[in-house]
Amino acid sequence: MGGNYSNRLIVRLVIIVLVALLPTVGVIVHNALRFKSHEGEESVEALRRSVNEISRQYLHQIQATHALLYSLARMPEVGRADAAACQDLFAGLKGLSRFYDNIGLIGKDGYAFVSAVPFAGVYYLGDRQHVRQAIQSRDFATSKLQMSRILRQPTLVCTYPVLDGSGEAQGVLFANLNLRWLPELMEEARLPSGSDLTITDDKGNLLACYPHPEELIGKTLPPGFLEVVRKEGKGTLEEVGADGVKRLYAFTALGKNPVGYALAGTPVAVAYAAADKALRVDLLIMGVSLTLALGLTWIMGFTTITRPVHKLAQAAGQLGKGDLSARIGSVSGLEEFSRLSHAFNGMAESLQRRETERSQAEAALRESETRFRSVFEQGPLGIAIVGTDYRWIAINPTLCEMVGYTEDELTKLTFVDITHPDDMEANLRYAEKLSRGEIPSYTMEKRYMRKNGGVAWVSMTASTLLDDQERLLYFLVMVEDIAERKLAEQRLAEAHEFNRSILVASPLGIATYRSDGQCVSANEAIASIAGATAEQLVAQNFREIGSWQRSGLLTAAEEVLETGVSRRVEAQFVSTFGKEVWVDCSFSRFTSGGEPFLLLTANDVSELKRVENELRESETRYRKLFDDSRDGVYANTRDGKLLAANKALLDILGYTEEEFMATNAVDLYVDPNDRLRFQDFIERNGYVENHESWLQNLLWALTVRNRARFKCLFF
Repeated sequence: MGGNYSNRLIVRLVIIVLVALLPTVGVIVHNALRFKSHEGEESVEALRRSVNEISRQYLHQIQATHALLYSLARMPEVGRADAAACQDLFAGLKGLSRFYDNIGLIGKDGYAFVSAVPFAGVYYLGDRQHVRQAIQSRDFATSKLQMSRILRQPTLVCTYPVLDGSGEAQGVLFANLNLRWLPELMEEARLPSGSDLTITDDKGNLLACYPHPEELIGKTLPPGFLEVVRKEGKGTLEEVGADGVKRLYAFTALGKNPVGYALAGTPVAVAYAAADKALRVDLLIMGVSLTLALGLTWIMGFTTITRPVHKLAQAAGQLGKGDLSARIGSVSGLEEFSRLSHAFNGMAESLQRRETERSQAEAALRESETRFRSVFEQGPLGIAIVGTDYRWIAINPTLCEMVGYTEDELTKLTFVDITHPDDMEANLRYAEKLSRGEIPSYTMEKRYMRKNGGVAWVSMTASTLLDDQERLLYFLVMVEDIAERKLAEQRLAEAHEFNRSILVASPLGIATYRSDGQCVSANEAIASIAGATAEQLVAQNFREIGSWQRSGLLTAAEEVLETGVSRRVEAQFVSTFGKEVWVDCSFSRFTSGGEPFLLLTANDVSELKRVENELRESETRYRKLFDDSRDGVYANTRDGKLLAANKALLDILGYTEEEFMATNAVDLYVDPNDRLRFQDFIERNGYVENHESWLQNLLWALTVRNRARFKCLFF
């Protein structure tokens, strides 16, 4: 390739040599030809942009209309065929967009039911292909470019079925798209004078043509022209249009199954006018230059141009074949070629470096994709991609396992379909805020309804996936199974309720305190002891209670908190709430959450203390009566062990207290049988009155008469 290029260059240099005084002749010729080519390319590119914009506008209108009709089909007034409400709704929507000539509803019988544009008479539209297609497919359908029966003008009709709960079509929504945006597109394109924009149906009939619609509407493209357009679908050509003017055309089909074609044309004479003029001037200059530059170009061209260019062509050929290591060696001749060779080598090095970086980036991207796929398919979290219509698009196995559905089953549902009704409102509120960009993400605990009817508790985090223009594409959903945590929380709540029930039901007063003295909990029993309510006790700090300080309870509590050794304390005090009370308290230290707490259990012993005091007073009174009695009194057990004797008895019998207590009651009787009779009588009757017995005195025997009635207690 390099050799052929060099030969062609030598031929050109020979021609240049022939015009030695004008070495730039070749450049002039080349520039003139390139300028013409450039002019043609610019014209073609402008025309392509125009038809592509027409196609884009068409596809945009189709997609927007699909979304509009889809939303309308789910509106209550449309579902119940409320003519007045539908007419107001359709008219309002038509007024909001310049692209719609009409929006309406066809009844189940195929007749026009209501539309934004009021109509008189009866219009049967059930025979239209796009209407039948919408009913049969239960989906969106479009017509060919055609004349509207209601509007009496060219239009493109889009239809969408209105389905009842069983999936049967109850009617068909339709929207008429107009073509009046062509003039605006013509002005934006700024095509040369004499250019036009045309839209035809699939048979080549002109439906819209700007800037001269009246003369051409209804005409047909020439047969040869139409044949090329139908065959290629998209491209450029020079052809005579419907108005008889030869133009440079760019054309494209509207839709995959063309409903028509968009064409943009510029007169050939206008498209190449500037290039032709420049070419004529260049040819004149070239003729003069050939005569003047013969000798000089011949001598200088071969030595300073041909050989360096040959090296450059060789290196460029290698580079073009993918050899990024190709370089140009030393170049003799003009300094410019030396700089060019350096620039070429720099370019080759840059390309080689970029290729290396690209390969590394691709490898990193593949590795990143592999990691993501691994996390997506094998990760412990449920991961899903959800569309803006809330439908599941991609779901990993973990999430499928959580909800019990297969991936195919989930892709036919929305997340709304498997969300627990009690969580629906909050979930949709967050999702709408996320869609509007009000929040970057959200996390919530919710319940999914499993396929088997069970409930799956999850923690769900949702964020957005945007395109390069910050427009919402999808939602990214991360789901964590929290069933075990919820079960643990339930068990903890049950345990807490169980403990609380014990605390409430306990007859023993119980309270807990932080190490700083603040009360944390108190049951009703301890509140009753203090003469307060549980709420009043919880508001207290034991370090600030004067009765604790005076009664020693504060000292005991601080000691237990410091040492951890439990203590039991009895104390009498008047509580903060004015109740005087004796309490038997136990203090213990325990730990919760790494912090020390004090446990107080208290029992009201006020009544017990009162009884003990009364017993002590009674004992004192009876002891005085026993000791001061003038009659001899003694007490003994059933087996005769003496327990006590007063001074009067000791004087009567002549014993000291020590001697008497060392004697058995059996030995006191002169006749042992007398004691047995005495004892038997007591056991049968419980007392003896006016019984006479002979007792032994240390010196003589005495007769002792018990004149007091008494009862005998057995131990």
